[in-house]
Amino acid sequence: MGKSGGIVQKSNTYWMLTGLSLVFVLMLVFLGFLFYTALSDNLITTRTHELAKQTELAANEAQRRLNSLEEDLIYFTGVMEASSDAMIHSPANDIRTKRLLNTYAPIIKRLIIQHPGENGMIVYNLVNQDDFERIVVNDHMDFNPQTNFAVYGPNKQVRVSIHLNLQEYLSVHVRDYYIGPYGNKLLFNQNELLYLSDGGDGEVVFSAAILEQINQDIAAGLKGNYEGSFFQDGEKSQVIIAQYPFKVRQLNNQMAFIFTLEKSQIISGIYSAYFYLFGFLFLLLCIVLILLFKFSKQNATNNQMLSDASQELDRLFRQQTMLLQESNSFVYYLDQDGRYIRVSDNISSVLGYSQEEFIENVETIIKGERQEVDNEKSSQTDLPKKDNETFELDLIKKSGEVIRTKNFEKLYYTEEGEFSGRVGICTDIQDKYSAEKSLINSENTLRLVLDSLPDIIFIYDLTGVYIDYHVKEEILLLEPPQNSIGKTIMEVIPSPMNVVMMKAFERAVHTNRMQTEELELMLRSGKKTFEVRFIKLDHNKVMSLARDTTSQKLLENGLRESKDAAESASRAKSEFLANMSHEIRTPMNGLLGMIGLLSKTALNQQQKNYIQVIQDSGESLLTIIKDILDYSKIEAGKLELDLKIVNFRDQIYKIINIFSGLVNEKKIHLSLDIDNDTPRWLLLDRDKLFQILFNLVGNAVKFTPEEGDISVNIKAEAILNKNFMLYFTVKDNGIGIPLEKIPNLTEPFTQVDGSNTREYAGTGLGLAIAHKLIELMGGTLNIESAPGQGSCFSFTLFVTSAAEPIVDEVPSPSTSSLALPEEELKNLSNRYPLSILMAEDNEINIQFMNIIFGQMGYRPDLAKNGMEAVDKCRSKSYDLIFMDNQMPKMNGLEATKAIRKLPDGHRPVIIGLSANIFQEEIDKAYEAGMDDYLTKPINLNQISNKIKSSYLKNYPD
Repeated sequence: MGKSGGIVQKSNTYWMLTGLSLVFVLMLVFLGFLFYTALSDNLITTRTHELAKQTELAANEAQRRLNSLEEDLIYFTGVMEASSDAMIHSPANDIRTKRLLNTYAPIIKRLIIQHPGENGMIVYNLVNQDDFERIVVNDHMDFNPQTNFAVYGPNKQVRVSIHLNLQEYLSVHVRDYYIGPYGNKLLFNQNELLYLSDGGDGEVVFSAAILEQINQDIAAGLKGNYEGSFFQDGEKSQVIIAQYPFKVRQLNNQMAFIFTLEKSQIISGIYSAYFYLFGFLFLLLCIVLILLFKFSKQNATNNQMLSDASQELDRLFRQQTMLLQESNSFVYYLDQDGRYIRVSDNISSVLGYSQEEFIENVETIIKGERQEVDNEKSSQTDLPKKDNETFELDLIKKSGEVIRTKNFEKLYYTEEGEFSGRVGICTDIQDKYSAEKSLINSENTLRLVLDSLPDIIFIYDLTGVYIDYHVKEEILLLEPPQNSIGKTIMEVIPSPMNVVMMKAFERAVHTNRMQTEELELMLRSGKKTFEVRFIKLDHNKVMSLARDTTSQKLLENGLRESKDAAESASRAKSEFLANMSHEIRTPMNGLLGMIGLLSKTALNQQQKNYIQVIQDSGESLLTIIKDILDYSKIEAGKLELDLKIVNFRDQIYKIINIFSGLVNEKKIHLSLDIDNDTPRWLLLDRDKLFQILFNLVGNAVKFTPEEGDISVNIKAEAILNKNFMLYFTVKDNGIGIPLEKIPNLTEPFTQVDGSNTREYAGTGLGLAIAHKLIELMGGTLNIESAPGQGSCFSFTLFVTSAAEPIVDEVPSPSTSSLALPEEELKNLSNRYPLSILMAEDNEINIQFMNIIFGQMGYRPDLAKNGMEAVDKCRSKSYDLIFMDNQMPKMNGLEATKAIRKLPDGHRPVIIGLSANIFQEEIDKAYEAGMDDYLTKPINLNQISNKIKSSYLKNYPD
């Protein structure tokens, strides 16, 4: 009975195990199917995403390349339009064109240039892959908007058109985007599908539903991913499809890249892998069933041991499951003495050894680094206990290959806290290790390149801490570069330059723009100057490039010293000319003044003629001096524009009227024609325009014979907004100028007839001054002439129109003509009683001024230097002071400032007297406190006018 019961129990156990086996098999098959389905779906999803990304990248790059072509073509057309007719045939222009063609050789099949300088069309045809031939075609060439587009220059004078080799370019372009050996690359163009893959041909057809969806998405400019049927030469296959549209706006054409990949090829690799996995799991299941069947036969006395062993196996299995998360790995066990006691059976797939071979030969398989790791651990026994450790080792495979491994170990301790052993997982990381070494080699190569640069390069974090460097010459540093690592800019660079450098660093961080500063350092080799540029590399790093500019600075300093020396020489020249002007004009003031007074006495006709000759000679001498000084100011660059709103027509009439006397005397016909489009009110420098026209019209009058013709024409052309270009022409039928003399006319002291017997007098500075003034005002002077046929002088000026001023310019009493009859001059002191002080050190001028004042009935007080003038003003209040600028002890400017500071509160009218005609000297006089200014030589009318205006200012009622 007991035996029968045992048999029944054994039979029941057998059927129970059989049933469990069938359940396990069914579960394994079901789980395998689910796993296969999930894996294949995930793989298809991944490849669909990758395919869509490749399509998008290809479309975006094609779009960018075509847009870049259009931008370069627009720039090229602008350059061609700006080129002269001769330049379009120059080698440089041909090189520029071929550079453009070579840059876009895969895209451009033909380039056609229509330029006004070429009768036909310049055509560049593609000969082979990267060479073009240039021909000129006179016949009409067809323009197909489906494959051609044109670009016009800014002024529509040049037209450049290109014939696109679009399909061939796109076929080459998509080769850079890998989708696998079983994929197809197509181009959707005008509802037509074209092969772009290498070797692709035949008819391509999608299922109707897919094709309709693709058409709709492309028409709407939308990208799309699809799955469906693909028919190629009648063969049907299931594919995943990705399309990304792009627009060729130059051809007004919507296109799209369509990439396909067969689904069967995507999951084909899963079958074999899944078969081996399924076999491994089935084998594992069989082993488990055998073990269960074996364990079922154990007697009751071994059940507890089986339970304990099962628990230990479960614990080890959980550990193995945790550690085997790493791929291409095996598990190993070490005791408390560091001996390998067990390894997992998959060690053969990693190293090629069996378990026994590895344990027996572990000392030769593991290189010496393992011992170093163990020694390091033993030396750290006094440190806190660790739960796990990670380190890397080199292992020698059975084939002899050395691989790099990453080891993760879990450390175990007894309940008493003593170390009991460790379990670890060893992972093959050779591929990653090799990649990292390649990266390090690349970085070393980059470092070598950087080391070859002359710049000193430092890398910082965003707080200004040095983290890397590339230095070629350490002699240019304050300290070895490695000593700077971990320090900040404020710590390394001495004060105060560290603050300047840190501010530039912070500006580069916050603005994302390069910042440049100059840094001076005292090094062992001497004082050095560096140009430092800070550049933000990314979100975490900033780079500085410092270049030694010491030699450049020395050169700049030398140039600056040369410039200062030249400016000093120019100032000395100006001072000399100013002194020369003063020294000549001062006695001329007395001379011409006395001659003027003498001319008003009773003289016979011969004496009057002599006096007139002396006066004319003196005036000519003053004109020569003025021309020399004007040209000197122009050469020194001290002449500036004084822009004012003027009545342009009135000013031109005034200039022409100056010559009316001489024109009438020579019976010359002088005509003036001002274009009706010329604005009445213009913003310009009136005095300089006066000087230009005075010289040009004066020369025309001088060199035109009696009863000749002179014409002055002025035209205006609107440019932008209120800006105008004025065209002036002064034409005569005078003696003319030889052609070889014309280029030298604008040089100083140059005349057509430079001989001692020349008929026409002059300094030869008039045209030189006019030429310089025209250039200063933004214009150009042109001279056309021929001997015996007259001359034509034309120039342009750039001006701005202006509104009529609210108050017209009214000449002030200081500048208006107040000439009085001689009988009224004698009674001037009665009508305008003033207390007058005359400050003058030249005896001739004193006598001349006393005679003038005597004729008007005044007896002025005299001061022969500035100090005397100030002293007299302290003791007496004056209404009017005539103050010479250059006097001993204290000059006129200093005396004026001192008088203005006197505490009595009285403010006399001070009129400056000087032979210096430079505008800067006149400005200094007004800044010193003078009310008006007279340039020597002066005459009776000027003095009387100033007396009258001063009286009206002091006594307005």
